[in-house]
Amino acid sequence: TCGIEGVATSGTTTAGGSRTLPRSMTYEIVNGWIVGKLPGPNGDLIPVKHFPQGPYERRQRNKPLLCLHTTETDGYVEDLRFPSEFQVGEDVIGQHRPLWARGAAVDEHDHDLLQIEIVGFSKLDRWLPKPSSLSPLVALMALLHRRGFVVTALRRPTRWPVPLDRLPAAVDTYYRRLEVWDHACVYGHVEIPGDGHWDPGSLDHPVLFSM
Repeated sequence: TCGIEGVATSGTTTAGGSRTLPRSMTYEIVNGWIVGKLPGPNGDLIPVKHFPQGPYERRQRNKPLLCLHTTETDGYVEDLRFPSEFQVGEDVIGQHRPLWARGAAVDEHDHDLLQIEIVGFSKLDRWLPKPSSLSPLVALMALLHRRGFVVTALRRPTRWPVPLDRLPAAVDTYYRRLEVWDHACVYGHVEIPGDGHWDPGSLDHPVLFSM
């Protein structure tokens, strides 16, 4: 199995046949599912829970771009109408689809993306998710970047301001949709061509990347 930083390690098996992780590991990846806990930004461990939503279709792009969404809800949504691969909130990393399977939360580019839903509400002013969503988001993005499951989880075009500008933003004439797609950057739903949503709004990516 695959342990931290991709080092192959072996666990132990209990009398009932269930698997336990070695003390040096906090998670493993089994058939595209993260099993265990991920290190958080404050030294805590964030549990990964599974909310399987099939059917699963293998993503065509080998190394996808990272795309961030907001749920526009106060709490975790266990049954997403249009599932992303992951959802973060209520101090949990929720996995809805395996790492190799495409999500279904954008209109035209699901095969190009690995998508994360953030429990919370988009804002036009500069914002960050509440701590119960932010810590799981940071932990998950760190894993995806470090293990190469996405092209990058730490880069945005330097000239883009944090606040959304030139509204309405969720249209294909919006300059952010024309300048860099599909270069190695972290995208919001608002920046995906062919979609009409403006989440995650003015998410403060520079602060997020620094955590």
